[in-house]
Amino acid sequence: MRSDKINSNSSSYGVFDFVTYSKDAAFASGNWQDLVRNGTLTSLDVNDATVDADITLVKNYEYVSAWTADAATALTLPSAEEGVMITWVQEALADTAVALVATCASGDTFEPYQNVKFGTGLPAQMDTTIAADSVLTITCAATNPGWGAIGSNFMLYCKNDGEWLVKVNGISLGTGATSTIAFS
Repeated sequence: MRSDKINSNSSSYGVFDFVTYSKDAAFASGNWQDLVRNGTLTSLDVNDATVDADITLVKNYEYVSAWTADAATALTLPSAEEGVMITWVQEALADTAVALVATCASGDTFEPYQNVKFGTGLPAQMDTTIAADSVLTITCAATNPGWGAIGSNFMLYCKNDGEWLVKVNGISLGTGATSTIAFS
């Protein structure tokens, strides 16, 4: 039996054993942690100083970030190649009104018509991608942030070369009515 299909006659029936299917399921559910446990994604702790200095993200990595939003930061995405996944999760409170800006590699974009939102879902906390968007900006907030509390995260996944899918999960503090997200 091919290894990229579910084998109904095996003891592992229902287990996705092909990496692309595993990433599809992880992205759809927002649960990537099994991909780290099985070695599909490499986990990397990044401290505040490293993130403040701006970083270029690496394909198939989980970034566990201690960024405190004491300085704006720029994240440069690698080339969007089919099957690549990147996750970013906050392990520190990002609670200052500065931006985390993720920029696609030259020529890449975010796949159009994606609606992302967090916090209370106020207009400033949601946006929809268009075909030309290549920058994602999440601006944290000092009080009542909708994104930036410990556990806030985003996932990037490429299903089609040159285009990123994005999923954002904001953990709110207080009312969650501040912080913003925008594509450009």
